Amino acid sequence: MRLFCMLLVCLCAHSMVAQNNGRITYAICPLADGVRFSDVLDTLPGSTDEKRLMNEVGGLIEAATPNLLFELTFSPAGSQFQSAIDVTVNPDADIGMQMAQMMYGGREITFQRPTERVRHLEWDGAPLNVVDTSQIHWTIAPDTVREIANHSCQLAQGTFYAYSRKAQGYTKRTTWAWFAPELPLPYGPNELRGLPGLILAAPVTIGDEYCAVEIALGDQFAPELELLELGKTVTEEEYRQFMEMRVGRRQ
Repeated sequence: MRLFCMLLVCLCAHSMVAQNNGRITYAICPLADGVRFSDVLDTLPGSTDEKRLMNEVGGLIEAATPNLLFELTFSPAGSQFQSAIDVTVNPDADIGMQMAQMMYGGREITFQRPTERVRHLEWDGAPLNVVDTSQIHWTIAPDTVREIANHSCQLAQGTFYAYSRKAQGYTKRTTWAWFAPELPLPYGPNELRGLPGLILAAPVTIGDEYCAVEIALGDQFAPELELLELGKTVTEEEYRQFMEMRVGRRQ
C-alpha cells in the first residue's frame, strides 16, 4: 500500500510538470475595429508614385500576414517567444512574407523569466542579451470573458513606460491582453507579462493582434533558457544608447 501511494504521488507530480509545460501557437489576426494600411495611406507624406509603391508594399505584407505563425514555449522557469517560420533560410519565401516577418519582429527571440524580459539577438556575429526589468501595471476588467483556443480568458488593461525618440524620454503607454487563469503562468508574447495566466491574445499593431490558435501541453516542451548564458548581457537603456551612438556615427 505504501509503495502504491508513492507511485501515485510520483505520477501526480509528473502530470503537474506536464501541465505546466507547453507551447502556444499564435496567428496574426485582424482586429474588428483595427486600422488597415490602406486606411491611412492618404494621410502619409509623399508623391503619388511613392504612395503607389507604399500601397503595393502594404498589399504584399497584408497578403502574407495570415500565413505568419509565432510560438510561445513555456515552463514554470520561463518562456521563449519567436516566429515559427524562419524565412531567412527558406529560399521559396516571397518578398511579402519576408517583409511581414520583419515588420512583426519575427527574427528576434524573446525570453521571459518571472522578473524580466530578455531579447536574444545576434549582434556583429555574436549573441547579445538585452535585459528589461521594467513592469507592466495591470488592471483586470471585471465581467469580461472571451473564448480563445478552448480556454476562457479575461481582459486586462496595462500601463508601462517606454522610451520615445520624439519626446526624448520615457512616456506612458497603454496596452491590453486576454489571459487564461486556468493556465497560471505569467508569460505572453514579446514584452507582455505579469498576469495571473498565460496571455492568449494581445495587440501587435494598431490593426492586428496575436491570437492563440493552438495550445499543446506536455513536458516535452521547454524554453531554451540556456541560450541566455551565451554572449554579452546589457540593459535596454545601454542597448538604446549604443544604437543611438551607432546611428549618429553613420550620419
